[in-house]
Amino acid sequence: MKLLPVILFCGVGVACVALAAPNPTRASAAKSAAVAASNLAARVELEVDMAFKALNQGKPAIAAGLFEKALAQDAHNRRGRFGLSTALIQSDKYKEALAILEKMLKETPKDYVLMNNIAWVYASARDLKIRNGARAVALAQDALMINPIDCHVWSTLAEAYFISGRYDKALRNAEQALRLGRETNMDAKLIEQYQLQVERSRKAAESSSILE
Repeated sequence: MKLLPVILFCGVGVACVALAAPNPTRASAAKSAAVAASNLAARVELEVDMAFKALNQGKPAIAAGLFEKALAQDAHNRRGRFGLSTALIQSDKYKEALAILEKMLKETPKDYVLMNNIAWVYASARDLKIRNGARAVALAQDALMINPIDCHVWSTLAEAYFISGRYDKALRNAEQALRLGRETNMDAKLIEQYQLQVERSRKAAESSSILE
């Protein structure tokens, strides 16, 4: 703590400078505030961790409640905001999820994970009014410009092309997602999903070529 100068008169017309003792009340208040802030941050992170655990257990409604509780205490917590958007997507609350994700992307426009998640919503939402193939393709392409070796993004781009009726492109991107997934030893369930995406895209491409 910076000590404040105090002017003392040491004799007739002679001034000397001393240093004032620190204010114990102010120091104590600052320490208490720092401790309170640290405790709040720890509590919020614990609640966010619990919310992600519920999400991983397939309980999006419970997870959403926990994320909202954490965000009520720290509205800027990025993990909490991202987690809440994921819980909302899993609950088919796409508009609410997109509002969160789009706002976060404006704050960090180079975050390819956010781009990919938004693109995935536009490409795969069960609510057909939410789907937007052109927007999904554009976002996924932007994400690949930042990270061209992420299998998730290639899969998203494949899905975006598929709903846009561009089945040849969907097939090529789905095959790339599968190849990268295998090379990076992704989870077996994810690899299986990519295989299904490849097969679906191949069948659609073959059917489309016959019709042409």
